[in-house]
Amino acid sequence: NPNTSLIQVEGVKTTKNAQFYLGKRIAYVYRARREVNGSKVRVIWGRIARKNLPPKVFGASVRIV
Repeated sequence: NPNTSLIQVEGVKTTKNAQFYLGKRIAYVYRARREVNGSKVRVIWGRIARKNLPPKVFGASVRIV
């Protein structure tokens, strides 16, 4: 699916440990060229195990909130 990104959480090696993160929100924070509302920083929000992050997030750092 083009709207799905694989996320690898640091320190999580087993499926049992990954269960804790299911449903948690993640943020892909990046800088854009053009300023909007006084800021060049943009955020794309998603959830672990949901299909709503763009494919360009593959290999990028995300923040788990």
